[in-house]
Amino acid sequence: MASPTRRELQVVRLVVDGRSDDEIGAALGITTKTVEGHLRRLFERLGVQSRTELAARALREAWLEVP
Repeated sequence: MASPTRRELQVVRLVVDGRSDDEIGAALGITTKTVEGHLRRLFERLGVQSRTELAARALREAWLEVP
């Protein structure tokens, strides 16, 4: 799998933080539809079915720096 893009990692970070699509969009200055598109592509590429699976994989594979 190709590494997540910088923007995808920003979205994943906010998913891990428990933010909604609307909150993610507001935080990143993008539309909710754009957030949904990023998540859809990540789900497809990674073969995950939920935000929880996505967050767990991101943490397990150390995509994000965890304080």
